[in-house]
Amino acid sequence: MTVTQYEVKFMELSRFSPQLLATEEEKTLKFQDGLKPYLKNKISILKLGVYLKVVDRALVAKKDNEDLHQYRERQRTKHRSDGPHSNQA
Repeated sequence: MTVTQYEVKFMELSRFSPQLLATEEEKTLKFQDGLKPYLKNKISILKLGVYLKVVDRALVAKKDNEDLHQYRERQRTKHRSDGPHSNQA
């Protein structure tokens, strides 16, 4: 599930328990708790108390993680093709 999909589902379900999300801080913390661990770790250290800021930072962190993964994959394939045995038949 993407961050955007999670946010949509979170907002849909939050209608059924408004008492659990009575304040902006409670809403923010509940949203953070549902994030994947690697995103939650990156976001929780920022101590953001505004829901929309947390959603925005989660989207940015997810994009950064995807970019890093793509970079590492390119480096891995580059090193394979540059290896000492790449020109041998």
